[in-house]
Formats: sequence, structure tokens, C-alpha cells
Amino acid sequence: MVNKVALGILAVIVLTAMTVGGLVGLQLGGGSLGEGGPGATATPTVTPAGGGESPSSSPTPTATPTPTPTATPTATPTPTPEPTPTPVPTVSPSEFNETQIEQFVTAILNDEREERDRQPLDTYGPLEEMARFHSENMADQGFVSHAAAGFTTAERYDRYELENRCKVTDDTNTGVRDDEELETVAKTVAGQVYTDSEGNRRINRDEQDVAGTVLRKWFDENEQRRKLLLQNADEIGVGVVVDDDGDVWATVDLC
Repeated sequence: MVNKVALGILAVIVLTAMTVGGLVGLQLGGGSLGEGGPGATATPTVTPAGGGESPSSSPTPTATPTPTPTATPTATPTPTPEPTPTPVPTVSPSEFNETQIEQFVTAILNDEREERDRQPLDTYGPLEEMARFHSENMADQGFVSHAAAGFTTAERYDRYELENRCKVTDDTNTGVRDDEELETVAKTVAGQVYTDSEGNRRINRDEQDVAGTVLRKWFDENEQRRKLLLQNADEIGVGVVVDDDGDVWATVDLC
């Protein structure tokens, strides 16, 4: 009797164990019998509105950063060096002969007169002395003028006793020219670079250059040119002084 009861209890225990083991096996198998197996729980399929296949999921594209352009450095132009001016050799003022400059002035002026059918001018000692006296006074006062050292042109002609001698009939033969109307004065530079009235750099390298520059100054001015080309003038006195700075002071007196 006892044995039967014990055997019954044992059978129940074994059956229970087998049932529990089956259930545990099912849980360890993922809670299903596998895909497509009997009793498998179907996973619901979501159909997009309007029909069609469900889109497959795609990874979100990662934006590729746009490289920042690197600024190309601007080439700095190489400056063109300014050409170095070639030094102009100068000549010491002491090397200029004043008497030779006076002679060149007379010669060049006579050439200009002859080209215009004027008689050449003869040098006259007292006129030369008077012209030199005035050039020296201009050099002392430092500027060009018909009056210097307290003497006007008329006073100089009188001082050298030339007032009555030096009266020249004008080209129309209707009047007489005297005193300042018979005198021209000018200044230039000897042996040094200077800028002329037109802004050009020049240099008078010798006595002939100086004389030519002085004559051009006079012939560029109507009144001075008219004096030097007086038809009835026949004598000339030229006075030239070159000072220590190379400035040239020139005077021409006619008779």
C-alpha cells in the first residue's frame, strides 16, 4: 500500500519535471520555435500608405565638409630702382677767362648782325670800361639791373664822357636812342649745372658756351634783340664778370 503511494508520488514528480524542462527549453530557444515554425508569433509588417513595398532603412548620409579655400598670396611687385643720374663734371669758375667771354659775345653778335644785313660793331675802349664797371657793380649787389652802385645808365654814359658821343638814330630815322636804350644786361652760370627758364638742366663748360647763352637770353626778348640789331650803331663795349660762385654778369653798351 505504501509502495503504491510512493510510486504515484514519484510519477507525478517525474512528469512535473519533464513539463518544466520542456518549458525551460522553449524559453531558452528564444521564446518561439523559429521563423516559419508551428506556433511562431508573426511579426507585424507595416505597409506604407498607398501600398508598395516597405522601404528598407538606410543609414543617414554624413555631410562631407567643404574645404575652406586657401588664399593665394598676392605677389608683391619688385620695385624698379630709379636710375642714378650720372654726375655732371663741373668746371671751376676760376678757369673761365672773362676777356675771352667778352670777345665771343662780340663775335657771335656780329655774326647775327651780318645775317640780317647789319654792319658789324667795332669795340671801343671807353665803352668796354663802362660795361665792365657796371657788371662788377651788379655782381656786388647780386641782381641784374640797369642801375647799380648808385649809377643809372645815363649817369654812367656821362661819367665816361660818352653821353654826347653815343646817340644812335633809330631804324626809322625818326628818333634818337641813347642811355638805357643802348644797353643790355644779363646773368648766367659758368661751369656749374643750372636750370634754365624752361626747366632744363644745363651747363656752360667754356667761354663760348657762356657767350652763346648770354646772347640767346637777349635774342629771346624783343626789346633786347632790337637794341643789339640797331642799324645805325657802330661801336660796342662788352663787360663780363665771373664771381667766385660761378655766376656770370654781362653788360653790352652800344654807341
